[in-house]
Amino acid sequence: MARSPFIDRAIRVMRQGAEDVVQRALVDTVKTELSRVLTSARPDTFEQWIDGRPNAAIEQIKAHGVAYFEFSYIRTIIGFAAAQLRELSPEDFVHPDQRVFRESHLLFCDGREVGTLTEGGDTSFIDRLSPRSEFVITNSQPYAGKIERGQSDQAPNGVFRLAASTVSRRYGSIVTSRFLWLRMEGLDEAQGYPAIAIQAR
Repeated sequence: MARSPFIDRAIRVMRQGAEDVVQRALVDTVKTELSRVLTSARPDTFEQWIDGRPNAAIEQIKAHGVAYFEFSYIRTIIGFAAAQLRELSPEDFVHPDQRVFRESHLLFCDGREVGTLTEGGDTSFIDRLSPRSEFVITNSQPYAGKIERGQSDQAPNGVFRLAASTVSRRYGSIVTSRFLWLRMEGLDEAQGYPAIAIQAR
């Protein structure tokens, strides 16, 4: 006996209705979990993929789809590194009240200078940069190399090498932090300028 087309249609409608219920429940669950993470873990930024589509709306997830989120703390980590550098930096001998060296830490993103990391300065621009980039912090003052090599009574162990190590101890599970000597176009320092390279794992 042939099955009635009306029965087939009823089965399809019931199945679609169940899929819709599952999809709405999944949307609610994803939104709830995302809100929980944003509130408790407080990432700087995040990116999302819904069923493999970057930046798709959560509402577009399929009934049995996958929502993937990648959270970034790069701005927080760079801010921490800059604070460590300022704390370790010696006072300027000529103008100690101006803190020239402490306020001359430059930030590069994939080899391009993007800003200066001054105390209390706005670092929100970092959120507009790709968190997968390599970020490098250095100091363009001509005596930066001498300070790093221990030729300052205020910083006998240098500045950047110690700060890079501190960043590694605190955030080593999510970023790599390494010390290096950096060559900069237009600036002449035989051994380069001390720097910290930070990149998400």
